[in-house]
Amino acid sequence: MDLTVKPLWNTRWESQVKSVKGIRFQVPKISLALLKLYNYGGDDDQAKSDAGSLANSLEAFEFLLNMEILYENLFSINIVSKNLQSKSTCIGVTIKEVEGIILYFEKYRNGGFEFSKNIFKSFAFDMVIELTLQTKSHRFK
Repeated sequence: MDLTVKPLWNTRWESQVKSVKGIRFQVPKISLALLKLYNYGGDDDQAKSDAGSLANSLEAFEFLLNMEILYENLFSINIVSKNLQSKSTCIGVTIKEVEGIILYFEKYRNGGFEFSKNIFKSFAFDMVIELTLQTKSHRFK
């Protein structure tokens, strides 16, 4: 698979899917490259520090899970978006597409989180990532 990391553009669903896809399917390679930069990055301490921080973030289960959820949802929306932009689409098809995406999100709300979590459990296991979500403490004033 020939994917590259791309910048995120706000204008098209397609570009958002491609932006996330480039990272989602290459996390181990990106993480390895960042760790190499961190360990052998030369004299640029800021670049080494940034690379180490990014590598740690990429290996966090919470980040990976959020990326999986984002990718699945963007992918589903993009399919509907492409069909709705087709020159040959008609109102009946449009209504079915919108009803379909509403049904998708209703199903996802009920069981999609666990589905995404299970997909990434195997991925996280391969990368030797701890399978826990971080809890954030709140400061009270």
